[in-house]
This record gives sequence, C-alpha cells and structure tokens, in this order.
Amino acid sequence: MCCGQKRATLTQENFKRTPPASVQTPAPVAAQPIPNAQRATAPQPHVSWSSVRLRYLQTSPIRVRGSVTGTHYEFSAANPVAAVDARDAESLVGTRFFAKAG
Repeated sequence: MCCGQKRATLTQENFKRTPPASVQTPAPVAAQPIPNAQRATAPQPHVSWSSVRLRYLQTSPIRVRGSVTGTHYEFSAANPVAAVDARDAESLVGTRFFAKAG
C-alpha cells in the first residue's frame, strides 16, 4: 500500500467512527421597527471655522490640499484669490506661492 492509500483508509475509518453532529439552527427573529429616537441621522456639519482670503502669487493653475483639513483649494491667474480655512492658511502662506489678501 502506498501513502495515498493509507491516508484514504485512515480517513474512511475515522469517518465511520465519528457520529454525525446534530445541527441546530436558531429560530428566525421577527424584524422589529426601530424607534425614531434610535434611528441613525445624517451627519451634522462640524462647527464652521473662520476663513482667510489668500492670493495666489503665480500664474499657472494649481490645486493644493490643506495640511490640517485636507480640503482642496484651486487657484489660477484668472482666479488668484480664494477663501481658505484659517487652519490651512498658515502653512500655505509659509510658501512663496501665497499671501494674505487685503
């Protein structure tokens, strides 16, 4: 007998010795309506932070991401001034590309 035949024989013998397991399934639970107080509500917008108007000092179009909020801001020669979240403004002004608009 080779290895595969011995393995098959052992598997068959173990299968014959093992009594079948009884499987019990739980009874289905009837769906209950969720009270209005427990229903999920749409996320509320966070508290608004102040904004700062920044002027883009270059001419080519640019899209930057605020370092704090992750918000994307777009600037170009045609639209050089935009309102930026005050939390993002400091890092943008720290570059040579932006200045606070009057």
